[in-house]
Amino acid sequence: MGKVGRKPNHYITSKGETINGLSLRKKRGRKVFLPTGKDAPEFGTDDDPTTAIHKFRVWEAGQGKTPHPLYFSQEITDDDTAEFASYGLTAKDVAEIAQKRVEVDSERHQWEHEKWKAYYRNLIHSDPRRAAIELDCEPLSLLVNVADLKPLTTATLEELGDCYLRDKQGEILAGSLKNSKQWWEQFCEIVGVESVVDLSHDAFKKYRAEIQRLKGKHENEWVRSRFGKIKAIITHALAELNLSDVDRRRLDYVSLLKLPRKKKTPAVDIQPKEMTAILAHADPWESAIILTALNGAYLPKEIRSLHWDKVDFRKKFIRFDREKAERLTKDAQPVPRCCVLWDRTIAALKNIKADSEIVFISTRGTPVHVNTIVKRFAVLVKKAKVKPRYMNGETIPVTFKHIRKSSLTAASNAPNVPDRQINLLAGHSAGIKDVYVVPRNVVLACEAIESHYFGTPKKSRGKK
Repeated sequence: MGKVGRKPNHYITSKGETINGLSLRKKRGRKVFLPTGKDAPEFGTDDDPTTAIHKFRVWEAGQGKTPHPLYFSQEITDDDTAEFASYGLTAKDVAEIAQKRVEVDSERHQWEHEKWKAYYRNLIHSDPRRAAIELDCEPLSLLVNVADLKPLTTATLEELGDCYLRDKQGEILAGSLKNSKQWWEQFCEIVGVESVVDLSHDAFKKYRAEIQRLKGKHENEWVRSRFGKIKAIITHALAELNLSDVDRRRLDYVSLLKLPRKKKTPAVDIQPKEMTAILAHADPWESAIILTALNGAYLPKEIRSLHWDKVDFRKKFIRFDREKAERLTKDAQPVPRCCVLWDRTIAALKNIKADSEIVFISTRGTPVHVNTIVKRFAVLVKKAKVKPRYMNGETIPVTFKHIRKSSLTAASNAPNVPDRQINLLAGHSAGIKDVYVVPRNVVLACEAIESHYFGTPKKSRGKK
């Protein structure tokens, strides 16, 4: 019995169709389409399998592999004539195109007439010379005003934005949704086009330059947030909308919007004496904010969005889901946050309790703005005469964000607090399902923070 060879590794499309004779293999650090068992010719990379399959079919036909005429095998209709006439082709040219055939193996590659038409319609727009070669039709290479031609169907920038805003409604924070709308409208205004097909390399460079100009004295985060949002909207559209190949190629230019590096904020620990001095100058509302943030290692945005129904005075804990601005997938779950409340934190919260859903509200009855929290704390730091830190020749003022860092540092320095409790208090997954994140999972961490800043707390209060 002869030796049995290894089964050929033929390419399988996303629809489960096997393309006999075509393989996707790694070559020079990238995945390329090649004839099975051969190293040449290359038909393209894995980012555009449709074009690669077509190139393979044309090549295969030239090798005498049972060619079968499929492209435009149906009779050219009046609509076809009108459509190609809009590209500047005469009736004679259309008749010439109608006689051309792309040789493919119909048994292995069932592309219907309309799909082939759509492929060449886009090809005529994007690369008329290549279309002329593939169709063996010289008039195509002589088209004028090719830049003005558009595929029969092209999405608008407005459609891309609407798709994102519609799908993300209720999934991301209202503030993030508002920014999405404003920044996308700004993008559309700067690039100055309405259709995706009109986007160009220069259009994205123009937007990039304008945002960099508008940055002014803002930090890199100002640019990162805008570039990141444009990328998120385009990525969502590529996944959710049925876009043409030409539209997709235009949107690939979004890679020009490279995010600038995040500025790393040095870790600053607020000392117990400094925290006592800050609280001494705080009013009841400010005290409640600071104690809640210190107790739960919260960021300003988490303080802002805290609801009373997440605060359980009887069981002495807070539990809510940390809403992230963007989710990786629709099924992604928010990160659970939980902390065991100190008696002093409970007293401070009860002292400001009002008839509202939100814990910390502004004078207008709306959730307090993050900037208000940050500015009020900065004033208290100044009144308490808390000195800034000097690191690597840079002056680092003590800010509200350092409360979270200080809380987690205090818990980390305590010898009896497991790392898992610190991670859970910080809002990290720590390898535990969110349904099991209960007060007892963070009680030691919360007690360690209170002990560090206010002395040894009373007996553990977490629910056992």
